[in-house]
This record gives sequence, structure tokens and C-alpha cells, in this order.
Amino acid sequence: MRTIIAANISDPECPTEEWWRLAAEHPFEAMASPLYPLLTLESPERWVQLERDNLEEWIDDAANRLLYNNQHLFAADCAERALPIYEAQHPNDKRPREAIVARRSYALDEITRREWEAYIDAAADATEMAKHASMAALRAAESNDAHSRALRSLDLTLREKRSLLAAVHAAAKAATGEQARYTARSAADAVAGAATQGALDHANSVGAYVHSLAPFLASRYEERQWQWRKTQEYLREEAT
Repeated sequence: MRTIIAANISDPECPTEEWWRLAAEHPFEAMASPLYPLLTLESPERWVQLERDNLEEWIDDAANRLLYNNQHLFAADCAERALPIYEAQHPNDKRPREAIVARRSYALDEITRREWEAYIDAAADATEMAKHASMAALRAAESNDAHSRALRSLDLTLREKRSLLAAVHAAAKAATGEQARYTARSAADAVAGAATQGALDHANSVGAYVHSLAPFLASRYEERQWQWRKTQEYLREEAT
């Protein structure tokens, strides 16, 4: 089926609207086609919109196309970008970082899968402990503050802590993720969540929530764009 699609989209006589329709689901075949430079020069904004609308699926497809070792290297790259979020809250806990380093070593055949999984298990234990400790501290803070809740608006500091906690957990999930595409999504969630922490929680109406959602989505899209470019770098290396 992919061969047929490639033949259709690679045809210099492919109708313009048909090319754009196929490009949405088959970006790599589109970028390799002779019409790509012409049509994207003619309508650059249309390709940008196509990318924005389909980036999640495109990255998943790209990650699945990578060679096995490059899938692990790509996942390590994504998780590493989220790692500072976790380490800012847990500076003495290096287990997630060690798991990412081990994943790279496994991808390069420097350690066995069993050795890599041992690092993942250690990182998972660390993040689970951090989760319970953070939740306990958050509950204690909310309890101590409860007596004054009736006299003033909700404590935004606590709300920000909840948002940051979600970002920290997403970063930890990226560090211990198995499949590259899921690791990439968790990392994007973490980076975007940390960059805009508290914005969604501060919304007190539907309109305010929609308005607050914009910076989160923009930050997440920026991170996903980086991931999309990174997968293409790996694929170009594999093709040479």
C-alpha cells in the first residue's frame, strides 16, 4: 500500500489537491516527491498548517521508521530534554539520568538489555518514591492552609505545585519509557507543563481556561517540532 501511495505522490502529474491530501498521511513520501519543492514554495503556509495538524502522527510514524538502536537514541534525546525538570525538584537523585545514559549505552551495544532494564527499574523506584513524597507534602500543605480557604481565593502557590508535580512526573515517565513515541510524548508534556506551570490551574472560567491553554499548546508544539526535526536527522543518517 505504501508503495502505491509513494508512486502516486511521486508522479509529477499528481493533481495538486490529491498531493496535499496524500501528504497529510504520508509526509515522508511527500517530501521525497518532485512536487514537494514546487508546491511548498507556492504555498508554504499550507505545509506549515499541515505539519501543525498532523505532527503527533508524523512523529509516531517517524519513530516507527527508525532503526531499533536509533529509536532508543531518539527516546534518550527526548527524555534528556525533560530531565532538568525532575532534577530541579530532586537534585540528589541521579537515577533517571543514569537510566537515560544506560539507554544510550544499550543502543550502542555497550551494555545488555538486562543491564539497561536494571537502570530503568531503579529510576522507576526513584520516581515512585518522589511521587509519594511530593503528594504527601502537597496534601499536608493543603490541609494546613484549609482553615483560611474560606476567607480568600484558592492558594495559587499550591495550584502551581500541582502543575509542576505533573510536569515532574511526565519527565520521570519519559526517562523510564519503553517505546520511543510514548517517551517523546511524555517529554513534550513535561517540557510544556513546566514552561507554563500554573497557567491552566489559574483559570476560573471556560474562557479563561481556553486562553490559558494557548501557551501550553504553543510550548508543547515547539517541543514536538524539535522532536520531528530530530527524527528526520536520524532518518537522513540511516539513508546515507
